Amino acid sequence: MEEENTQTQTNGESKKEEGGTLEQNNDLRTFGILGYIVPPLFFIPLLNDRFRDNDAVRFHANQQLLLLIGYFGIYIIHQFTYMIFMSLSFTLWQVANLALLVLAIIGAMNAYKGEQKELPLIGHFKILK
Repeated sequence: MEEENTQTQTNGESKKEEGGTLEQNNDLRTFGILGYIVPPLFFIPLLNDRFRDNDAVRFHANQQLLLLIGYFGIYIIHQFTYMIFMSLSFTLWQVANLALLVLAIIGAMNAYKGEQKELPLIGHFKILK
């Protein structure tokens, strides 16, 4: 019986080592890129038991959450300043959205390459631990 358990554990470990690596990297890339394209979806990989404890998933989810907070912050600032300075507010809104789009593209490229580089300006903040 002990030998069977050892074989099962050994086979289970070898299956994890063989089957999970490449497939998991492709899934990580897909989830990473998706979260940068649509920031409200940053939490999807955190719901999956296979990905939840992965450092790369948590890193990119944190970066995506920072982008989402940036979008909401810019939207709120835009709404307040729009009432006072209509044309200036619209210009600042467009520039800020362009900056966040560039950050999202940088993050998606990093996720695709499998790198854990922080985003410029906002990447050093840690919300998810």
